[in-house]
Amino acid sequence: MNMSRISHGTTSLEVKLPNGVELRFGLAGGLLQGLTQATVDGLPLIAPESARLPYLETRDSWQVTGYRVSDARLEDEGVVLEAQALGTKTGMGRKIDVFESPYITTPRRNPVTLGTFRWHIAPATVTLGHPAMRQNTYHGFSYRYEFELERTFHCILDSGTWEVGGDPEGVRMISQRMNPAAGPLDFIVSHKGRCFSSAESFLPGAGNDATTVPDVPADPSMGFILPIQAQLRGAGGALVDVQYKGQGILICYYEQADYYRTLIEWRPDDVGIGHLDHHFFPLTRSYITPAKTILAAKSPDLTHADALNRWTDAWEHVASAWRRQTGLSRVEPIMGLGLDCCGSVGRHHGSGPTDLFDRWERRFDWMRGQAMEYIFIGGIGHHRGEELPGAANMCQPYDYSARQRYGGPERFGMFCQRAHAHGLKVILWMNGALSDWAPALKAHPEWTLAYDSGMPWDGGYRILRCCSLRKGFGQWLLEQFRRLKDLGLDGLFFDSYHNLAAMCIDFGDPTLTPQLFDLWKFQAQCENLGLQWLIESTGPLGVTSCGLWPQYTASPELNYWTHYRAILHGDRGASDLRNDHLTPNMFFRMLANKAPIGFTVFEQANAPFEGLPNLPEPYPTMQRLYRDVHDMMQVRTIHEDGSIAWADADGRWQLLFAVDSDRVTVPPGHLAKPLFGIDRTLSAGTHDLSGIAAWRLTAI
Repeated sequence: MNMSRISHGTTSLEVKLPNGVELRFGLAGGLLQGLTQATVDGLPLIAPESARLPYLETRDSWQVTGYRVSDARLEDEGVVLEAQALGTKTGMGRKIDVFESPYITTPRRNPVTLGTFRWHIAPATVTLGHPAMRQNTYHGFSYRYEFELERTFHCILDSGTWEVGGDPEGVRMISQRMNPAAGPLDFIVSHKGRCFSSAESFLPGAGNDATTVPDVPADPSMGFILPIQAQLRGAGGALVDVQYKGQGILICYYEQADYYRTLIEWRPDDVGIGHLDHHFFPLTRSYITPAKTILAAKSPDLTHADALNRWTDAWEHVASAWRRQTGLSRVEPIMGLGLDCCGSVGRHHGSGPTDLFDRWERRFDWMRGQAMEYIFIGGIGHHRGEELPGAANMCQPYDYSARQRYGGPERFGMFCQRAHAHGLKVILWMNGALSDWAPALKAHPEWTLAYDSGMPWDGGYRILRCCSLRKGFGQWLLEQFRRLKDLGLDGLFFDSYHNLAAMCIDFGDPTLTPQLFDLWKFQAQCENLGLQWLIESTGPLGVTSCGLWPQYTASPELNYWTHYRAILHGDRGASDLRNDHLTPNMFFRMLANKAPIGFTVFEQANAPFEGLPNLPEPYPTMQRLYRDVHDMMQVRTIHEDGSIAWADADGRWQLLFAVDSDRVTVPPGHLAKPLFGIDRTLSAGTHDLSGIAAWRLTAI
């Protein structure tokens, strides 16, 4: 029996759902002003004077500017609000002339009815967390926007604010950014404090490291570079957004894997904390967005560690759902060494030395002695750097063949065989684009993706052409990797996964279909070949690789299940391990949070071979520990004292790490047997200690 209720007044429309959720929609002269109040478990979630409402613009430059409410009715256990979508013609159209100037059109002063809008609302009660460890039940609601218009459209913007408690002051945000150089969004909001944005931004001329990323909204007038503002959920942008403060916690997510560009932003003069989601889909006259779930619960005295654990539980819930829907597997992050033959960071150009495979093979024994489990190799195919050494590099590929310069396919197969004999996996660099000089692209210009302006989609690099996985490029690329897999290749690292593939929309195709779904299909095809994925992004579909720069001030707790990079030599003139960029405590904290280090060295043509000295203690010992136990690290619990406990997939306690902790707590019914740092067995209960240490937990 439906227990939802609707109360319709002149200035508001109020909805009460059967799980206790109360929603208020503002009205003015019969026009919908948006969702102006949401209360879950007694917690208000929207600041006064704020509202949530969708925005839509058609392909021929009509904007939906108002919603005249025509009906409010019960549907299953939820509610549907129906309205006429009113719109006006904009003065500047999307179409352009031959000089790339926008068409100017006469604005329509009076709104006309463009079609029908429906706002679908349903109650949601969700329990998150492993049943054998911890579970929390949240009440809330989900909502979807539905448009049926007379004109075509391909995107819907969902814009408004969320703030647990109804007031942004004192709210702590827990979320992610695409580039961990910026660090995660772990930020306490204050009108007397700083701004923040989930956008990726850098100071002009700065390197990609955490010291040069401003923690403010990117604004050209502020002098910041803005590579990507609204990031793609699950492929750069946050999968889950969490807020908490004294009286409660708020959790927001989409359980359906889809294309969502997201932005979270706060400025001290804002009424609330802006949360934006931009939906993209194939060109249509009728569309209903996937459901967004909004959950909340009262949580007095919630600690930051508890909030992080709840964020982790929600992340796992959504990530597992996305993996099921896309058919992609969960990949474990492991230790490895990356060898760059010609410059993914753009500083080392041309081609690698002709004895590249020989040089790498001479490091295999060293790698196993340092507990490494994979070797990541830069581009070994043909690329633009062959023709323009000093001005181009492997990041402008022509193909992914095993070049004769390095001995060809036979030599690459021997290299893989020898790596496997040392217990090493072989991971190859790739991206989703080709150099604009690539022979394959010249033979197939139809592969090129286009921006809305008609210019080739290049991910912002100006030297590449993103290619459509749906128009033959995908099969060509898959065949390249199939041949390398037959030679022994184990996996792929997808450079610029977000802006060279996941974000792409082919505006040259009449359907305007986003490429994201083709990318996931391509990933699944690669997995079927036996090729696992690392991605340069933040997301659940492939192990996250944080790039080739030092990222050690970023929080591994919020860049979940990932790789970080460290320089051994060949850049900055020194090793990160020897110049205090990466201290033993930082290193151990990353391992304890399943964020292992992938080391990097550089090889250049005409440069002498450099062997690698053994890592100084305690790094190799910590690496061997991680190698031996990472398969047990499936369900994480963070403690307020700084310790971190892991259970297996069945919820059985396995490991306990202390990271700069004053004390650790051993679960009831367990003993903690020493693995690293402190040679003392601990019984169940709380123990005082100092330093970094690890124990194996055994039930008694």
